[in-house]
Amino acid sequence: MYYPIVFSVMVYGVFEENRVHAGRFAAAFVSGLINVAVAVYFQFFSSIHFDSAKELVTFLEGRTNLTISEYALDIEYFLKMDYQLKEITPQFYKYDAPIRHALLVLLLLLPVLVWCFQIYRDVFGWQKKSNVKWYASPYFYMLLSQLCFVPMFVIHTDWGRHFAPLFAMQIFMFLFYAAKGEPAMVYACENMCGRMKKHPWIFVVSILWIAKLDSFGARDFLKQATYLFDFLQRGFFIN
Repeated sequence: MYYPIVFSVMVYGVFEENRVHAGRFAAAFVSGLINVAVAVYFQFFSSIHFDSAKELVTFLEGRTNLTISEYALDIEYFLKMDYQLKEITPQFYKYDAPIRHALLVLLLLLPVLVWCFQIYRDVFGWQKKSNVKWYASPYFYMLLSQLCFVPMFVIHTDWGRHFAPLFAMQIFMFLFYAAKGEPAMVYACENMCGRMKKHPWIFVVSILWIAKLDSFGARDFLKQATYLFDFLQRGFFIN
């Protein structure tokens, strides 16, 4: 889930100073292939040395005081991907209304979306003024790396566990490029500071709003999004 952060660090090295470094590109390409191969292997071909989820639960319960879900372990380690695609995912889309919940999550996190949009707008605006080619911009590939989340949202049902890093990684990426003194990100951060000084109360209220929101669960959406969904469903008859 957090591979886009690693990817962003690599593309920074490859496209440092907005030009392609051939040696770094070759190293990043090989590293990327290895990472993909390892991820595919662990997801589809690896196994653990237990015959059943029950046996695994028995083993783990002797080593922790946490509650262990046999069903979750069965899905993760013993059932085939076909079961996930034919049984679990369709039921999730049918009964949990994930798309409508996701839209409400985005609505509640609108301040964060606006800030991210402003930063990317300033970054690409600076690069356009500096005549930087899009294919030589690390930010283009940084944005492209977010597509890694698409298969997880399509196949898996633990959307909360995917939403959390999707938003968190944007902040991590911005901080990394700012710490490196990358000119476009420095320009974007300076513009953001200017907006904060010009409209301080907007940022104060937005930060307080975000601070009051609950955290994401594994399969759970924001608690406030669930409350809002239930209210809309009962009050306005959303089917």
